[in-house]
Amino acid sequence: MQKKTTRKKAPAKTIEKKEVVAAVAKSDAPIAQVVAETTISQESIQKRAFFLWHNDGRHHNRSLDYWIMAEAQLAKCGLAD
Repeated sequence: MQKKTTRKKAPAKTIEKKEVVAAVAKSDAPIAQVVAETTISQESIQKRAFFLWHNDGRHHNRSLDYWIMAEAQLAKCGLAD
């Protein structure tokens, strides 16, 4: 009998203020975009994308669309974990 192995979720990366400042300094993108990309966790985006997908009728083959919408919404609102 084979043992089931479960994959542990990686903890959301904690970002230090100095890391955000360094990322902003290196980038040509607008500051708000760099900060949003730096601080919003994959888990936050995943939860929002699932919510959007579910409330939109659970259409198949549109996962990337919902992911992008979720990412944009979270960045616009400045929401992170």
